[in-house]
This record gives sequence, C-alpha cells and structure tokens, in this order.
Amino acid sequence: MTPEKPDSDFNRPAEIAVRVIYLIYLSLAVASLISGVYALALQRLDFAAAALLGTPLAYLCRRWLQEESRYEVAESFDFPAVQQEESHHNEQLADFIGLVETWDRLEARRGTPEFDPWELQSVRHEIQHLIDKTPSWARLFRRSS
Repeated sequence: MTPEKPDSDFNRPAEIAVRVIYLIYLSLAVASLISGVYALALQRLDFAAAALLGTPLAYLCRRWLQEESRYEVAESFDFPAVQQEESHHNEQLADFIGLVETWDRLEARRGTPEFDPWELQSVRHEIQHLIDKTPSWARLFRRSS
C-alpha cells in the first residue's frame, strides 16, 4: 500500500522541521527567561547556567528560522481542520447576527400597525434554538435562576 500524498504543503518534511524548530525556539526562549529570573531571585548558579546555555541556542534557532523567511512559515500554522471549524462558527455567527438584527427591526415596529407578534416570537425561538445548539453560546447566555 502506498502512502497518500498530502493535498497541501502542510505535511512536507521541510514544513514539519520548521515547525519543530519553531517550537524548540519558543521553549528555549521561555525556559531561558524563567531560569534567568530564578537565578537572580534564588542566587543559584545552576539556573544561571541553564539560562546562559538556553539563550544562545534560542538565538541560533531564531537565526535559522529567519533565513529564507522560514519564520513566517512557522508562524502561519494553517490547520485545515481548524479553518473548516472556524468557517462553520462564522456561518453560525452570521445567522445569529441576522436573527438579532431582525429581532431589533421587529421590536422597532412594536406599537405600529405593521407589528407582528407571531413573527417576533418565531425569531426569538430561532435565536433560542441557535443558542441551545451551540454549547459555548449556551454557557455564555445561560440564564441565572
């Protein structure tokens, strides 16, 4: 069985190497900073040595990433699954905003002959259904009892 070729450049070995070096760079930078602060606070040489060793390694990783614009590639992190989930949430958000705008328009007509209470009730039910369907929104809009 032959392995499937990726449909994008995301899984190429070069891209994976750049992302791994980027994560190493971030880890070294944070660890060196924390070790340096602890070395100053606790006056311990082992933490100072860790900070002095980690800082040049982080610098070397950063220099390697800056060559040939590898740094921009490492920062992009475009995951297809995340983008698909994000577009789904954007659609839900657009639906929610449209329903709230409709609700606002209907409330503005309250007290006039054009006001339709059944249409207002229908929009409210659609909003509630959309909120109940989305767990994060249900927590956000949870009614206090």
